[in-house]
Amino acid sequence: MAATILLYAGVLTVAVVLRAQSTGSGQTTPATKLSFDVISIKLDRDSNVTPAGGLPRQSNGGLFHVTKRPLMDLISGAYNLSGYEYRAVKVQLPQWAWTEYFDIEARAAGNPTPDQMRLMVQSLLADRFKFAMHYEDRRVPFYALEVVKPGKLGSQIKPYASSEEPCATGPVQIQTVAGGFPAICGLPQRLEASQPGLTRFGFRNVSMEQLAAYTTGMGELDRPVLDRTGLSGAFDLVIEYDRSANNNLQTETTVPNGPTLFEAMQKQLGLKLEDKTGPVKTFVVDHIEEPTAN
Repeated sequence: MAATILLYAGVLTVAVVLRAQSTGSGQTTPATKLSFDVISIKLDRDSNVTPAGGLPRQSNGGLFHVTKRPLMDLISGAYNLSGYEYRAVKVQLPQWAWTEYFDIEARAAGNPTPDQMRLMVQSLLADRFKFAMHYEDRRVPFYALEVVKPGKLGSQIKPYASSEEPCATGPVQIQTVAGGFPAICGLPQRLEASQPGLTRFGFRNVSMEQLAAYTTGMGELDRPVLDRTGLSGAFDLVIEYDRSANNNLQTETTVPNGPTLFEAMQKQLGLKLEDKTGPVKTFVVDHIEEPTAN
């Protein structure tokens, strides 16, 4: 690893050259971490700068660029944290990790996939911020995502079929395909709701495990959601609910515009969230440092 120290507008910037080791055949060994070729990091204290950038959803030639983002956002993207995990990790970090803002530009050779870029950002965090973490099982409350009636799902979910409409691989002009499902696969897509006051999310080509992880953020839930459906394969689905009618925040005076997330899960998808307690794989932060010039 080679480091180059640069100075932009009086702000110390570190450009680090990182290269993955490979075998004699030119193939990267399984134990080798994926890394960017060049990284530039600088602190951004300009109040007029608008936050921008993040992990790409499609391959983009190996460019990773963020402007005025807290380190907490990088950790969340690199480890694909759910909404619950985001809140749980944030309280483990020093204040600067979510109140200081950074401009980061990194480049990798070739045209890595979004998943490979995610691993490269993990390497960036470890090398430049000395970030270290581990997972451990802890007994905590959680919601189990289960099927209401075995063998039967709701009207707004179906198995994914690539033969019907291929997943979009770049910017799209149309937001949805036949059935109202999003054109882009994988990550949740915010869709136009049927009426004011409701929130509508679409998913395409996602597993039940992925849906469970995203559900914590969709409902701003106070505990993780784990897949206990027993369903394999990928699915397309659309769910619409009143986000303000969060079950953890409702009061007797709440007048909902539509179903809660819990109700929408059952009526629209044929799934339910059951309150459980048990061992849950938990993200634990071991170490973190502010970036230095060496």
